[in-house]
Amino acid sequence: MPAAVCTNCGSSLTEQAAYCWHCGQSVKTINRAWYQIAREMLVDLFDVDGRMLTSLRMLLTRPGLLSREYISGRRTAYTSPVRLYLVISLAFFFVLSLQPEGNVSASADGIPLDAYSQAMFLLLPLFALLLKVFYRKPYYLAHLVFTVYLFSAIFIILAVMLPIESAADRYTAVAVVQFILLISMLVYCAMALRTTYPDSWSKTIFKLTGLLILFMPMLGGAIALANFLDGRIGA
Repeated sequence: MPAAVCTNCGSSLTEQAAYCWHCGQSVKTINRAWYQIAREMLVDLFDVDGRMLTSLRMLLTRPGLLSREYISGRRTAYTSPVRLYLVISLAFFFVLSLQPEGNVSASADGIPLDAYSQAMFLLLPLFALLLKVFYRKPYYLAHLVFTVYLFSAIFIILAVMLPIESAADRYTAVAVVQFILLISMLVYCAMALRTTYPDSWSKTIFKLTGLLILFMPMLGGAIALANFLDGRIGA
């Protein structure tokens, strides 16, 4: 028996319906207690049905495989690249914001963390465009998916590297750890490229070198631009 009516198209809905059978609109209303809505938002954001943990594990242990799976259409078992990037980037900048002033290059250089966040977001489509230069066959959207996953993994590595930056200047052991993490990040990028875009190791390393040569000036420029815009808005 119909228990409700869709507010969008007026179709009759059953009591168990979560979405309108006719127009697809959710039957949930915002006229509820705030904690119920907040709980649903957290569930949707962090994807607590297990796909988030599966995606994180694959992202860290199988470089490039997650993007290859998504591009190939095998997506139901994994969190979407946008959601994964959002969760990881929020966690990354939250971790950095907890560090004492001067412990992270963002504070030492006088550049707010917001500028780094905005810069990395701006660089997503630009890095995907660089990939299109080196790998012409896939469509641009495939490159963008790979970039989102790659940046997500880099955020996780940087979340470990940056907080120990000041300690690396004083302790050799910490400097060694930071160097190992840097090399691991480069190795990760190479493995991710070769998995997603099957190629020989020599071609992969050559293309990765070219990508870094072109990308690093973009990174510096994007940070400077974001810092400038942040200062203008703040003023």
